[in-house]
Amino acid sequence: MKTEILNRIALRPCLLSRMTLGFAAGALTVLTFPPLSILLLVPVAYSALFVGLRDLSFGRAFLVGWAFGLGQFGFGISWIAESFYVEAERFGAMAIPAVAGLSAGLAIFPAIAAALFAEIARRGAMGSLLACLLFAPPGPWPSGCAVTF
Repeated sequence: MKTEILNRIALRPCLLSRMTLGFAAGALTVLTFPPLSILLLVPVAYSALFVGLRDLSFGRAFLVGWAFGLGQFGFGISWIAESFYVEAERFGAMAIPAVAGLSAGLAIFPAIAAALFAEIARRGAMGSLLACLLFAPPGPWPSGCAVTF
């Protein structure tokens, strides 16, 4: 039943429905981190992303991956806004734009991985498996290097 609903959403030609699926899958990954650590949601979230990336061009896959990253980082790093409220009179107005901008910037890295995945996956089933193994585990590595240097 759930697979049928997921496929119905993912196979729509509308890019907005696939981006919504990507955003929801990204937001779902936040529940896999501490303190909740619901690890069973990892395959659910990434499966939803991979189904949403099926048969997309490079550019559209980039947008779906960006929506995934926006959902993941938007909900995952929202705690950063708390530091702006230490002196709320001076910095409180910058909390939401700062977190939104940081989330949008960091979402570029999952977008690149999703676009590369979709490009390789369009070449066949083995390409899809290879792309999954190549781009899913090291996906966070470039963003970690870019932010810490």
